[in-house]
Amino acid sequence: MKKLVLILTAIALLMSLPSCDKGEGENAEEIKESAKEKHTYVEGICTDCGALKPSEGLEFKPVTDDNGDFIGYGVSVGSCTDTDLVFPTEHEGKPVIKVYYGGFEKLDTITSVVIPEGYISIDTGAFENCTSLASVTLPSTLERIENWSFKGCTSLKEITLPEGFKTMGRGAFINCTSLEKVNFGGLETLEDEVFRGCTSLNSLVFPEGTTSIGGYAFDGCQNLYDMILPKSLTFIGAGAFNDCYSLINCKYSGTTAEFEAMEFGGALNNEEPIITSDGYIKRLYYKGSDEWFF
Repeated sequence: MKKLVLILTAIALLMSLPSCDKGEGENAEEIKESAKEKHTYVEGICTDCGALKPSEGLEFKPVTDDNGDFIGYGVSVGSCTDTDLVFPTEHEGKPVIKVYYGGFEKLDTITSVVIPEGYISIDTGAFENCTSLASVTLPSTLERIENWSFKGCTSLKEITLPEGFKTMGRGAFINCTSLEKVNFGGLETLEDEVFRGCTSLNSLVFPEGTTSIGGYAFDGCQNLYDMILPKSLTFIGAGAFNDCYSLINCKYSGTTAEFEAMEFGGALNNEEPIITSDGYIKRLYYKGSDEWFF
């Protein structure tokens, strides 16, 4: 008898709880989302934790490691029509770890992208020629931006890389003509042509830990006038700063001897002295010539 009473009491309590199917309009949708994801979204923002509501209709493709083992998902556009994209951290209970190869290429309707924590890379051509893309938020977990990821994103004005960032692939931001400011975070390597043709770029501060600047990385950045190079730098590639006609203030954090010991595959192409920690060195280069002039 006691067991029966307990069962009936439990049933009564369950029936008294609010159902996700009850309610109307927006409130019903908020309750369903809360029950599903433990978030309560109002106008796309969780009222409890401030998390943004992920975009719907995105497509997810499995990602494997070198051994062929599944390690997570990559995201691409699928049927999503959002202009302001917010990517999820999980799909079917598994982590989403990257933006997939060419996943959003040539979508000129996209204006902003928020990539959450947990993502480690942005694949080749992921946002290539997204000409309306003006804002990109990157996670602290991001390590790589692959080749041509943001090529031709002509509305993008600023990019901030996280402290744990390592490598930026070839032509990653080539011809981003509105790009004015880059915060390099913990950058280690810039490959070839990364910022080639970024004509609005005006000032650069490379962090200690940066070791390599690839060939033609800043070729044609005609408004670049101010730059600080780190002592950790060991290589500057061919024509890295060709046609940077406005570059008049270039500082190097190491000594003159350390600068001289650096491996050069090309040029700085500035006629002003490069200021080192113990003096300065004047390094000239004329485009089309293989000679160095001091």
